[in-house]
Amino acid sequence: MKNNSNIYLEKQSFAKIWVIVLLSLLLLIPLIDIYRERKEIGDLTFDFGLLIILALIIYFAFARLCTTIDADGIEITFLPFAWRKRWAWRDVQKVYIRKYSLYEFGGWGHRIGSGGVAYTSKGKYGVQLEFKNGKKILVGTQHPEEIQQFITKIRENG
Repeated sequence: MKNNSNIYLEKQSFAKIWVIVLLSLLLLIPLIDIYRERKEIGDLTFDFGLLIILALIIYFAFARLCTTIDADGIEITFLPFAWRKRWAWRDVQKVYIRKYSLYEFGGWGHRIGSGGVAYTSKGKYGVQLEFKNGKKILVGTQHPEEIQQFITKIRENG
């Protein structure tokens, strides 16, 4: 998290070390079998399974949700896919920090639930945006107090 007087930046990872360790162990099991049995790598199903596990390890190791807040609005970037969304403050009717349940949106990531759309990586706090058109968006945060202070400051000054 980086916070200067004009821009708030928070980077959240999706990776939990136990997930990466578990997936790495799943990758090792067939590789140990190949080594012990002196098997050839070449079975399409086997190779595809290894690739899926490897892709999941890479995904969880590098996936990030980056939130940038400034005087103009709030922006999220989801890595490694590098897509971004930006919402202008002029379109926001109400903004506040709130606690949410994992079950409310059915997990973390880009989720759609009864309370609108959520972009979260972990945790239980988010910046709730309620728009003038009735749309609701929740952006997850690991630093609810700091982000609340920053939003209050820029909304009062802007």
